[in-house]
Amino acid sequence: MAYLDGDERSQLLAAAEEHSPHLRDVVIFAMLTGTRLSEILALTWGDVDLARRIVTFRKTKSGKVHHVPVNPDLYAVLMRLEPAADPATPLFPPEWNGRRVTTAFRRAAQRAGLKAFRSQDLRHDFGSWLTMRGVPLRAVQTLLDYADLRMTERYAHPAEQALPAAVQVLPPVPASKRERPRDSRSSGGPPHPHKGEPGSSILKVHMIQPSHLYCTRA
Repeated sequence: MAYLDGDERSQLLAAAEEHSPHLRDVVIFAMLTGTRLSEILALTWGDVDLARRIVTFRKTKSGKVHHVPVNPDLYAVLMRLEPAADPATPLFPPEWNGRRVTTAFRRAAQRAGLKAFRSQDLRHDFGSWLTMRGVPLRAVQTLLDYADLRMTERYAHPAEQALPAAVQVLPPVPASKRERPRDSRSSGGPPHPHKGEPGSSILKVHMIQPSHLYCTRA
């Protein structure tokens, strides 16, 4: 399943902007909504609710109206596109049709060193990043406008790679009263000897100056 890391995303956007600012905005739209290029290019300003921060996709592959929330980065793109008063005005110039965008994207991806990455892979990138960040598969299914949850389950594999790190954030288990206390400065080593135990000794540390210490043995 194709998805981009942070550096690859930056390289792709830089290459797209070098070709055209319009192409960069289309790519960002795909990255942040998970929708198809044909659905993005069919948007008009009547489909954008800036007050509620929702974009409505009406010309979809499923034939159903699809709503996607607008995050801050996508909102910035919408502001840069300068909202039109006429709701029938397209977001992107009509000459930026599917064939032109697809060709321009392929060239931008090649310049970015992503020769095997296709425009439709931006949709997979969206789904993969959501699952890796812990978004429930049902929510990913809704955002990607899939009728069958099984279509979304393919995005679970990248998320599994983050599972070992995920369990490390769990809080520590309190020690049992039956367990012998361990020196907090050691990790897995033997407990610090207590006063009075054979062979034990205690160090008295006297402060002279902040950068000088000397020790005497009791």
